[in-house]
This record gives sequence, C-alpha cells and structure tokens, in this order.
Amino acid sequence: MGRRVRFLTGKRVCRSGAERVGELALPRWTSLGIVPRRPVNTPRRSDPVSTRMSRKDAARGLTLMDGASRTIRYLAIGTLALSAAAVGCKSPVGTTAASMLRKVEESPDPNIRYQAYAKLASSRAYDNDQQKAEAAKILSSRLASAKEPIASRAEICHTLGELQRPEGREVLLRTAKDTEPVVRAAACRALGKAGLAEDWTLLARVMTTDADRDCQVAAIEALAQLKSIDPRLTITLVDGMEHSDPAIRLASLDAIRAVTGQDLGSDPGPWKKFAEDQARTGSGTVRR
Repeated sequence: MGRRVRFLTGKRVCRSGAERVGELALPRWTSLGIVPRRPVNTPRRSDPVSTRMSRKDAARGLTLMDGASRTIRYLAIGTLALSAAAVGCKSPVGTTAASMLRKVEESPDPNIRYQAYAKLASSRAYDNDQQKAEAAKILSSRLASAKEPIASRAEICHTLGELQRPEGREVLLRTAKDTEPVVRAAACRALGKAGLAEDWTLLARVMTTDADRDCQVAAIEALAQLKSIDPRLTITLVDGMEHSDPAIRLASLDAIRAVTGQDLGSDPGPWKKFAEDQARTGSGTVRR
C-alpha cells in the first residue's frame, strides 16, 4: 500500500504500520476481513530473548527479565519456587543415623521420634555395621519399654527387621506376643528377616492360634522367609492350605512353595503326600 494507512485510534504511526507498545492500533479495513501482515519491526513471540543489557537500559533500572516471554517468566518463577521448597523441606530428623538416634533419645515429640524410627530402616543412613548394631540396641530398648505409641512400636519392629541385626531378635520374640494386633503382626514380619530358623515354632503358633487374621498372615509370610529345614514346617503349611479363610490358604500356598522350592499346584493333596514323605524319611526342606 503506497499511501499512509489511517488508524481508528487516530495515532500517527510510521508507514510500516508497526504497532505502538501498549496501544490498540487497528486499521479501518480490518472490518472487511483483511488481516495485515506482521509489521517488520515487531518481534516474534518465539524470538529468543537476549540476555545482554545495554548501559542505557541499566540506567533506566531494567532487569534481564524485562521483555522476556510469558513462558520464560513462568519457568524462572517455577525454578525459584522449587529451590525454596527444597530448602523448606529439610528433614526434621536429619539424614544420618547419629542425628536420627539423637532425636529418638532427646525429642519429646512422638511424631518426630516416629519419623526417626522410620528413617532408621534405610541402609543409606549408616556408615558401617557398628552403627547398625548401636541403632538396633537403642531401638530394642525403646520397644521393650512399651512407652511409645502403638504406631511407633510397630514401626520399630519394621526397622529392626530391615536392619537384620541379632541385637533385635529377643525383643521381637517377646513383641510377637504383644496385646496389640498391629504390633504383633509387625513383630512377626520382622522375625522373618531378623530371626533364626528355630523361630519357626513361635511363628507357627501365631499362625494357628492367633485370633487376628492379619497376625496369622504375617506369621505365614515370615515362615516363608526363614531358612528352616524342619519337615514339620511343611505339614503346618499344608494344614494352612486347608483353612477356611482364603487369605490364609493363599499365604500358606505361597509359603510352602518358597520353603520347599517345589510347585505341586494349589491342591493340598499332592502337598500332603510330599509332607508325609518328608516326615517319614526325615529329610529337610530345600530352598531355591
């Protein structure tokens, strides 16, 4: 267009038709459906933003974010927010076994102590086995005192199982007879990791006599982890496969497969014959 275009706003602009920043300058012929081309001097939204700043802009008090696109602004704000969140999410019990044990012994807040009990289960918190042994001793004494809330006592059992230290075995054997079902179940599962092969008799008793089903299932799961070679264990698990509760039947089937290294199907018949042969010959169980 060779002649000057007249705009509705009445503003004078250059012949190129460049828009003035902050003003709505629309040609009169836009109502006819004619879309003007992008002015030459108007930067595209996808153009990269220069990180350089002139002395003139610096004197005016501009920053590097001035003129940046909305996407860049949001990315910068998100990065700052994540950095602030990372600083604010620092663990109140620390990251080392020494700091966590200090919270266990000194903090009056049971929530803080619970967090310390839970984080002590991670092997990354320890530098050597000596620290694990010390932690197992302290946790055993806290569990034996029975002064912690139920949730904390169950968490201590879980941590002692993860540590797999002999210092925690005795207290776990006693805790398997606790009055709280959730604590008993946690102690049974921990014995499957920190107990000895001879502890299968205690777990079998919990499996057959405990009034709480979760405790029975926990004991069966622990039996699957023990390296017992007593043929009587196989007979006990076969009896569990004939239980009226489907959860106990399934747990017993998984356990007898893990203990014997055999897979005779889900029918108790072949397993019963297998157990009787073991008892007659006196052979032990074979683990994979």
